[in-house]
Order: sequence, then C-alpha cells, then structure tokens
Amino acid sequence: MSEAPQQKTPLQKTAQFALLAFFIVVAPLISWYYLSAGYDYQKTSMKELRKYGTYADFNFKTNKGHILTADSFSTRVVLTGILTENDQQNDLIIEKMALLHGQFDDRNDILFAAINASGKDQGARIEKYGFKDYPQCMVLESDKAWPATAFKLPTGKVLVDGADSLQTSKMNSGVPNDYSFLILTDAKQQIRNYYNLQKGEEIKRLVEQMALLMPRTEPNELSFNEK
Repeated sequence: MSEAPQQKTPLQKTAQFALLAFFIVVAPLISWYYLSAGYDYQKTSMKELRKYGTYADFNFKTNKGHILTADSFSTRVVLTGILTENDQQNDLIIEKMALLHGQFDDRNDILFAAINASGKDQGARIEKYGFKDYPQCMVLESDKAWPATAFKLPTGKVLVDGADSLQTSKMNSGVPNDYSFLILTDAKQQIRNYYNLQKGEEIKRLVEQMALLMPRTEPNELSFNEK
C-alpha cells in the first residue's frame, strides 16, 4: 500500500509562493532596471561624443618609413597623441597609449597614432613603453606647426578655430603648449572627444567611448604609400 503524499506546511507553501513571485515579478523588474540604467548610461556617454570636425590632411612618414595620409585612417577609430619638445608630456602620452592599446590589441579597426612634432627621434621612448605593435601603434613624423591647426587645439588660454566650452573646460589648463591629452576620431574621421591624461576618470571614459565608436563592419586594408 503506497503512502499518502505528505502535506506541505503553511510555511512551505508561503516559501514556495514567495519563490514563484520572485521569478515572475521581481527578477524581471531587476533585469529591466539594470538594462534601463545601462541604456541611459550609454545615451549619456554618446551625447559627450561631439563632432569637432575632421582634422587637417597630412602626408607623414611613419616610424617604419611608410608614407601615410589622413585617408588611410578611414573606416577606423583612431586615438591620437601629440609629441612636442616636452619630454615629460611625451612620456605620459606614449605610456598611456601603450596601456590603452593593450585593451584593444585584438581589434584591427582601432589605431594608436602619436604625432611627433618634437623634431626628436622617439625610438627609445617607443621601446621603453612597449609602443611597438606596428601598424596598430605608430609614430607619424610631423612638422612643429601642423598640430596647432589640425585639431582645433588649445594654445595657452586661446582656443584655435572656435572650439566649444566643453573642450575649453576639459583641455584649457592655461599652460602654453599643453598637449597632455588624447584625441579620439571615429571611422568617418570626425574628431569626437578630447581626454585629459591628468584625470583618471577621463581615461576610463575614453575606454568606454572607444568601445561605443567601434565600427560594426570590417575595416578596409590599411593602405600605405611607397616609402
């Protein structure tokens, strides 16, 4: 003779009902909350990605001797730093770019370009900070005048070409020729944001915004002109 099924106690019934209610009502609400918060955060981050215009055309030699033009960057997100006669700033720029490259090493649609307007060889600095994954990491040899007109950059307390108040507040340190920042351009060669390397929270923001701008399609083959 089989035993009669054991009756559930009121406490067990209450626990079972609470568990069912959690999965039907509470869990979906929690998921919705986090999805909504993530979406709002992404919207806010996208709003910070302004359009500052495209940078000036160039025809520069890379640290491997190839000739590169602005069109070579099309279909890729590019992070740019500017090397000047300030060795301390140059160290900061190359160090941060090398570290950021480590987070995007598997992406062939992101380039890290240091514009060398210092007139000095950067070989030792490239070796010191491991900025060597060519062509994803490269140094472009520029004349000293080009950067100040190419990116709408701050020069002391005067902003070139009417850059807006957001750029002013972030980049204008009041120090002449302060280039301790990085410039982010999208796959259509639009300058989208500037990031002060002295502020850790801006580096974090940079990583997030680089991810938002990643192309959804395979980039064109990186094209070099003859040496």
